[in-house]
Amino acid sequence: MELAKPPTARQMDRRRRILESARDLLAEGGYEGLQMRVLAERAGVSPMTLYNRFGNKDALILAALQEMLDGLRGEATASGKQGIEFVLYNAELTAN
Repeated sequence: MELAKPPTARQMDRRRRILESARDLLAEGGYEGLQMRVLAERAGVSPMTLYNRFGNKDALILAALQEMLDGLRGEATASGKQGIEFVLYNAELTAN
């Protein structure tokens, strides 16, 4: 079985633009405000790229939110806090 190649810098940048734009559109207009055609235009990709990479709108939203939460978790972990202080700090980061 052939292992998948790691993503190129260009692919990682494209993914970042897509997920960042998705979060922005969600913040601006909620679920209904995130239209794949508008997202594709804002991220500078074709609508087919969105569907090829994520399958559908819901999967794309989950990926955008997961990336955001992973970043927050990393920031909380880097704080060095432990126990309840870690939990409270993580909750504060997430709420903000």
